[in-house]
Amino acid sequence: MLSKRLLSTVIVAGSLALGGAMGTPAVAQSFYSSNVISKLDVTSAQRSKLRAITNKSEAELLALLRQNNINPAAKPRMDKLMQIAGHLQAIQRRERQAVSKVLDANQMRQYDRIIFDTQKRVRAAAN
Repeated sequence: MLSKRLLSTVIVAGSLALGGAMGTPAVAQSFYSSNVISKLDVTSAQRSKLRAITNKSEAELLALLRQNNINPAAKPRMDKLMQIAGHLQAIQRRERQAVSKVLDANQMRQYDRIIFDTQKRVRAAAN
């Protein structure tokens, strides 16, 4: 059985802020998509920067999922996510670091909340 901490880590990493308002269909229909750009109150300049960041994360995530035969639109399987947890965490860390350079403190709290809500959705779908 997975420890709560390890399970939480996988879910955190698996719920990137992918697929903003212009996300690709694969991620837009994904359990892992937060659609963060459409949910944040940002300027057009911030939106453009965020789109570049999330597009990069999205491409990395989709490549990783494909390499590991994980369908982003299918129900999450924790056993498969556990196998790629380190890679998922790295993608999430890079994304959050890049996003933190674009958003102010209040917007980062909103971003974190959106990611948290996505984690809950992934967790519920995996059970």
